[in-house]
Formats: sequence, structure tokens, C-alpha cells
Amino acid sequence: MSYRNRMIGTGSAVAAFLAFGMTPLAPAPAASADFEDLFSFEWLAPTVDIDVPGSADGFDLSGLMGDFNVATMFDQMFYEPLHMLTQFWITNPLGEMVNGAINTISGQYLIGNGIDGTAEDPDGGHGGLWFGDGGAGWSSDVAGEAGGNGGNALGFGNGGDGGDGGAGAAGGNGGIGGVWMGHGGDGGAGGIATVAGGFGGAGGDGGAAMAWMFGNGGSGGAGGAGMD
Repeated sequence: MSYRNRMIGTGSAVAAFLAFGMTPLAPAPAASADFEDLFSFEWLAPTVDIDVPGSADGFDLSGLMGDFNVATMFDQMFYEPLHMLTQFWITNPLGEMVNGAINTISGQYLIGNGIDGTAEDPDGGHGGLWFGDGGAGWSSDVAGEAGGNGGNALGFGNGGDGGDGGAGAAGGNGGIGGVWMGHGGDGGAGGIATVAGGFGGAGGDGGAAMAWMFGNGGSGGAGGAGMD
């Protein structure tokens, strides 16, 4: 290659570098970054603007969630269907026959609901050690006589509701919910006052939820109406 051709080739290369604002042998500028720069998201600022439709602000899903409550969801989606299934088994003829045999062989009341209270025995009976709701307390129709307490659920089940009190008497307390899962029973309402200026009976206490997995305490009973 002639000296003239080599000079033309060299000149062309230099011209190309200059055209693109580049220096052939110029070293690249040294990168300098502090440690905290590794966690900076300032580079995202030009592309995400909360004032621009379609930006990250558009992904706010809080409005879709509403008043989301995990306990309520668990109750509706899991506990209540399972409780309904156990009650269906306990109360249908086949279940009663099988449960009766299990209880007889074991010598213990393992599966079954507590018996509701009566005037002779106001408090509701306890549910089975494994499955079963407590029985409801007797609602008094006798002035001055309190309602019966709801029976307790011992394993899986709800406590029985307390019975309403007779005139001027207190309502019964709700039974305790099951140790595995279960809600406490509601307290019974107090009876109305019997004399002018008197007070109605106190409402019964709601039953406690003792479950180690899931359960809500029962609501207290309403107090009886007073008399002017």
C-alpha cells in the first residue's frame, strides 16, 4: 500500500471518530457510585409519575379490598361450612345411630349436641367431647326466675345461647365455644321490670371463645325494659 493510501485511510478513521464526538484513544470516564446509590430509585423517576394516568398510582387496589377481614373470611369460607356439615351428620338418623354406638363403646359422650334446658333443669347440656354444640338455656316464663345458661361446646362446636329471663329477672349466660373451634353462645335477654320505676333484668353474658384455632365470643344479652 502506498504512503498516500495509508494517509487517506488514517484520515478517514479520524474523521469518523470526530463526526461522532469520540476520541480514539481517550479513556472512558471513571464511574463513581456511593454504596447507597445501589438502592436509589431516582432512575425510575422519569418513567413513573403518579400524576400521569397509567403510572404506578393506577395500581392502587385498596378500593377493591373494601373492609377486608381475615377472621370474617375464615368464618364464612371454612368454619361455617364445616360446622354445618358436622351438624348435618349429628342430627341425621344415620349419624345418630353411628354416634350412639361410638358413645356407648367409649363410655363417654364424644359426638352429639347438648340437650336444651327445661324448667326443671334450666341450663343447657354440654356438647360432645369431640363434636357438638352446647344446648340452649331455658327461657323463663316465670316472673323473677332467671333464664338458664347455655351449655358449653367441649371440642368442635358453638356454645349454647342463654335463655331469656322472666319478668324482672336476668337472662342466662351463653355457653363457651369449643376448644378446637367454635363461637361462644349469646347471652339471654333480661326480663322486663315488674313494678313502676323498676329496672328490667340484666342481659346474660356472652360465652367466651376458648378455641386455640378459631372462634368468636358470644354477644351479651339485652337488658330488660324498665317501667315508668
